[in-house]
Amino acid sequence: MTWPFGDYPKGGLVELGAHVTAYYGDDFPISNSAVVRGTDATLVFDANTLRFARRLYEVAVAAGPPLRELVISHAHDDHAFGAGYFSPPARVHAHRATRDRMSRWATEEPEGWLVEAYADDPDYYEGAGEDARELRLVVPDTVVEERSSVDLGGGVCVHLVPAEGVAHTKGDVWGYVEPDDVLLCGDLWFTACEPYLASGSVAGALRAVSALREAGGRIALPGHGPAAELPPEGSDDLERYCAWLLATVEELRSAGDGDADARLVALAHDRFERERPTKFTLSIPGFFEENVKATIRELGATP
Repeated sequence: MTWPFGDYPKGGLVELGAHVTAYYGDDFPISNSAVVRGTDATLVFDANTLRFARRLYEVAVAAGPPLRELVISHAHDDHAFGAGYFSPPARVHAHRATRDRMSRWATEEPEGWLVEAYADDPDYYEGAGEDARELRLVVPDTVVEERSSVDLGGGVCVHLVPAEGVAHTKGDVWGYVEPDDVLLCGDLWFTACEPYLASGSVAGALRAVSALREAGGRIALPGHGPAAELPPEGSDDLERYCAWLLATVEELRSAGDGDADARLVALAHDRFERERPTKFTLSIPGFFEENVKATIRELGATP
């Protein structure tokens, strides 16, 4: 896969503001990160995959003040596993649930589990198994339990906000960069890319987009897909998708059509193909089915 959203920006870099640069990975899972520079310190938002963390680190230390801060928006590997390239020296901020999950990975999993998982996954990028041999899991040292701020100097500040309840995962954190008026969303928001919702809550994902919109922001960097202005309520693809999933699964369940989860998933898929509440530039095989199953779990057993 190459970047599916148009011409890939040179080096994967796009300036979102005077102090904020977006970094886009150009191969699966095409995760996004950001570099924020003040006068005293540099902050990286999301460490990306092992493969792209190397490039991102080079960008972060190439110019500007010292790299001192790293924010991990959630514990999925494509946002967290590159942290070893940044810490030390960077202090690592994350939600308590993210910290706890990464601590379990670092201390309780059998040796070699990740290398085997990456090497055996045909959908991941070529060479992922070899990259995984370089993995050094980093346990975050600064827990984001409430709204907090990281001062980078010169009036540049990154405000960190833990998502309410379960959203994309159990432990999401997003950021707002002042004075650039830029939102750093992690996987609470996607553009042009089908979201993965099976690690969290479909209804929670809807709430999270509303919270991002209320925060304002001239432009928002999603976890996947190009940066954009967050659309008005009712016109955002992720919101339409989540609302459709909740309404359709509930309707099929109430009508008695969901005698078994597999049948309900198939019925929902057929209806989605006909109705298409939104069309993503990038639809990833298996995501829709997993998202329907997550919605079934969230709404409860078939009546």
